[in-house]
Amino acid sequence: MSILITGGLGFIGSHMTAFLLENNFECVVIDNLSNAHINTINQIHKCVPNKSNLLHFHNIDITDYEGVEYVMKKYNIIACIHFAGLKAVGESVDHPLLYYANNITGSLVLLNLLKKYNCKNVIFSSSSTVYGDAKRDNANIIETDNLQPLNPYGKTKMYVENMFLDVSESEKDNWNIDILRYFNPVGAHPSGLLDENPKGEPKNLFPYIIQVIEGKQQKLRIFGDTYLTRDGTGERDYIHVMDLVDAHYASLKDILNRYSKKKPGMYRVFNVGTGKGTTVMEVLKLFEKNIRRDIPMSICSIRSGDIARSVCNVDKIKTELKWEPKYTLNDAIKHTLDSKNRYFK
Repeated sequence: MSILITGGLGFIGSHMTAFLLENNFECVVIDNLSNAHINTINQIHKCVPNKSNLLHFHNIDITDYEGVEYVMKKYNIIACIHFAGLKAVGESVDHPLLYYANNITGSLVLLNLLKKYNCKNVIFSSSSTVYGDAKRDNANIIETDNLQPLNPYGKTKMYVENMFLDVSESEKDNWNIDILRYFNPVGAHPSGLLDENPKGEPKNLFPYIIQVIEGKQQKLRIFGDTYLTRDGTGERDYIHVMDLVDAHYASLKDILNRYSKKKPGMYRVFNVGTGKGTTVMEVLKLFEKNIRRDIPMSICSIRSGDIARSVCNVDKIKTELKWEPKYTLNDAIKHTLDSKNRYFK
């Protein structure tokens, strides 16, 4: 029996694939390589040697019904972890139709085929952006807060969540669906062999800082310094990618345990983060402390679709799945620098 991983060569997907291989799961990965590199397969094999027979890769777009169906027919897939999708807030504001076409259509194709081939154990990669600018008097965001996404990316995640919920409701007790709303994944594999390696200009903070350190970008652009935070820059809940994949693993084990015991299916939503907020300026200072030099930066206008603070409450996942983060933000920075051979003690 296999685990289907959509977007399995991307940042989070590749770390998830390596994690599952290490735990002796057969992994069927589909990825269209739009924001991933084919040589990531070799890096996964280096991370997890002697497991190459357990990894099957197919270069397929998630919106390609025939291509995804080919994979569903070929393998005995027991569960799916759905990462595939475009994921940049700013880009979604500039190109909303691209995000609707890819993220919603792709998930619709996948759901139809999971239903057709009776694979009803699913983990969906959602996002904190579904909450929008949650007003809780600086309290951390909980899963029952209102969903009010402020940008097309967050809206696509909310719409896909609703698709999964409706399917679950239409077939009571038949689907095991966990929605994991991540906050800000960062870091790299502790081996240094896997990291966040986007194509083109990075759209996330860590890879952009790395490119500034490497001289590929002139300076870090910080979007806004007038937010009501400690230093005026945006505050986020940064979670190490290895903690994030461990949360998926906790979810998967629980789902498969219920499935094997023929328990009624469940639809659940979990925040995945640390419960601690760090500003962009604080992240920058931590990088500077690790490399022992200044990193050029400039303050720019606030981006459309951005918010001041996004930090989660993780009590639910800690209680129900017995999961909690193990790595610190500084661990994430060190592992990122290690992966780029830029960490100097």
